[in-house]
Amino acid sequence: MKKLMVSGSLFLLVIFLNCVHALRINEVMANPSDEPGKEWVELYNPSNEKIFLNNWIIRDLKTNDTINLNISAKSFALIIDNMLNCSSFNISNESCISIPKIGSGLNNDNETIFLFNSSLDLIDSFSYSSSTENKSW
Repeated sequence: MKKLMVSGSLFLLVIFLNCVHALRINEVMANPSDEPGKEWVELYNPSNEKIFLNNWIIRDLKTNDTINLNISAKSFALIIDNMLNCSSFNISNESCISIPKIGSGLNNDNETIFLFNSSLDLIDSFSYSSSTENKSW
């Protein structure tokens, strides 16, 4: 019985890790035209399981921010600059977080965004060398 419980626990852990590692940075707005500070990063969960991002880290080349989000299966989450409001996006409040700046504020060129889990394992990253005003990747 004990062996069965350990096997079942390991199976669930493998499923969870596969879901977490499927999570990705999906879209980035680094150079909004209307005014600086309205930047955002969209995450996508392609798995069939809800993912809980508790004490995860989003960072740029200079600074980190801790985030707590829930992302439903096959759904999106947003990390937005606090000049924006989560309610203006068509997304649940549990899947959106507003922070003062994403990292140190996303550069318009030569930037990398990193997403780490709470164990500081790199889950995904996204780099760009230049951005176009009011265009996202």
